[in-house]
Amino acid sequence: MDDKLALLKNLSQKVDTIYITGGNINSIIKSKMESFIKDISSNKASIILMEDGLAANNLDDFPTLKDTYSLSKQGSECFFDIGLKSLNTLQNLINKHSIIFWNGTLGVVEDEKYSSGSELCVKMLQDSINN
Repeated sequence: MDDKLALLKNLSQKVDTIYITGGNINSIIKSKMESFIKDISSNKASIILMEDGLAANNLDDFPTLKDTYSLSKQGSECFFDIGLKSLNTLQNLINKHSIIFWNGTLGVVEDEKYSSGSELCVKMLQDSINN
């Protein structure tokens, strides 16, 4: 996440919306970066954090659907894929904006149980181009 902080700060001054998901949401939760998010929220961009996702202690454990704000900040659970509520928000944002800059997957796509969110995102983007 450290390498993306400057990018997020720069983009927050130029774009309308930034939707944060994937590994970045784990960094924000675990590193207690609320002050950074609050700071860049005062710029042009509306900063939106994913609302839910599939979480587990590690990639081998069975994931459970968790609300982003209820995921323990001290616990060892991490999000490994975006949830359906978050995908719905993402779909609405895709419909609302004419230019989308996608910087990374929404989950651990190398693991089949965590690839659905990114696959659905690709489909939503393709559908938006065709409509």
